[in-house]
Amino acid sequence: MPHFYNSCKHVAFSLLILLAAVMAAATVWEHRCGTAVVAARVYHAAWFGALWAVMTGCGLTWLWHSRPLTRGRWKHHLHLWLLHGALAMILLGAAVTALTAKSGRMHLRLHTPECAYMDDDSPHHALVRLPFSVELTAFEVHCHPGTQTASDYVSRLIVDGQACSVSMNRVWETENWRMFQMSFDDDLQGSHLMLRHDPWGEPITYAGYAMLFAA
Repeated sequence: MPHFYNSCKHVAFSLLILLAAVMAAATVWEHRCGTAVVAARVYHAAWFGALWAVMTGCGLTWLWHSRPLTRGRWKHHLHLWLLHGALAMILLGAAVTALTAKSGRMHLRLHTPECAYMDDDSPHHALVRLPFSVELTAFEVHCHPGTQTASDYVSRLIVDGQACSVSMNRVWETENWRMFQMSFDDDLQGSHLMLRHDPWGEPITYAGYAMLFAA
């Protein structure tokens, strides 16, 4: 049995290193491809959640065996429990997001207000009405100096009467809805956005990160 608990410890630390490397790579990828792409393929992907789940389970199993919160010793082990509790909280936030969050895509054309998005969670990608309207007023492509390679593209919007902008690395949030820039039409007269609505999962996840910082 001690061998089992030691194995849990090694697996937990190995996965922690792997997750750190994945998130570092995702940060670089996000700068090149945009937040929406990385969010869909990494942070909201099933395999990423599975890594967190296995790491947290192994870590708590090892901790329960080797660092119990017994009377007189809890102060010495509290930081470890706080650390693993933070990982469990982050995992819980991811689970709540998977069960309750809404996501979809919206195609905008210049000066044509839209108030519905195409639901990614629906088998037939049904149109779902938004509690606000979105209008594309301008679209811009920014290139690297001296080249024709796009470094960023920006959608100028009016959301529920308020002017704002969404770009590859800039997310707009309103009424617990987040908008990500995804792609654009070839004639530069249209833009494709990704939308996410996650009023419960994200706060739990952020609470977990706060616990992680405290630990």
